[in-house]
Amino acid sequence: LLVGEGDFSFSCALLDRLRDSAFIVATVLDTAKVLKRKYPGAAANIKRLNAAGMQVTCGVDCRELHRRKEFRRAFTKIVFNFPHLGTEDVGVAEHQALLRDFLASA
Repeated sequence: LLVGEGDFSFSCALLDRLRDSAFIVATVLDTAKVLKRKYPGAAANIKRLNAAGMQVTCGVDCRELHRRKEFRRAFTKIVFNFPHLGTEDVGVAEHQALLRDFLASA
């Protein structure tokens, strides 16, 4: 499970590396509409992942993984590459809270 993806370029790189040896579920907090506006290249990456049989899901809050039935005890590895709230308007404490809540949820 990959959480906090941006344009899904990391997911595509992981797909290149792992080929058929893993099933990737890549998630992002943004809605599909916001994602397309923020990351013009995301659509091509999503298409590539889907074509390879991987799963892409928008609107996933990494602090709420435990509340999603389909994610409960479903993964042996969860990766959050760049833990960030997506804004510069917050301090270190808010980012620490994000990590704490993510780890508690994962």
